[in-house]
Amino acid sequence: MGTTMTKIERMMMTISEEDEDGLTLGDVLRKKGDKLYYEYDFGDGWDHKIELVSDPGPVSDPRFLVLGGKGACPPEDIGGPWIYTQMVELWLAGEKKRLREEFAERASFLTDDFDPCYFDKEDAQAYIEELFGL
Repeated sequence: MGTTMTKIERMMMTISEEDEDGLTLGDVLRKKGDKLYYEYDFGDGWDHKIELVSDPGPVSDPRFLVLGGKGACPPEDIGGPWIYTQMVELWLAGEKKRLREEFAERASFLTDDFDPCYFDKEDAQAYIEELFGL
């Protein structure tokens, strides 16, 4: 990306799978307030937003900071946010038996210690740092 894009061009940019190799977040998020939206697991509708909340430091000093979050990470191939939401609502209502009956093929992750409301900022930060080797 040798040319400077306008804010509108960056907002409208759609990146194909062929073009994403070698592309970094720094190619898309350049200054405070820039946002990136992406869909994880096409077809299931897991939409994400990444926002640059401060101007980036030098490229030689990459930092990722988890500012917050909500809820446990949904298991892979659970069927999308709508199905996961239905499952969590049943779980929170104490209807675990009904949950296991209605979602038998997807309920294998449901153990007695599963907590759909669990989120720990420090755990998430440690995971990100491990993931990126920081």
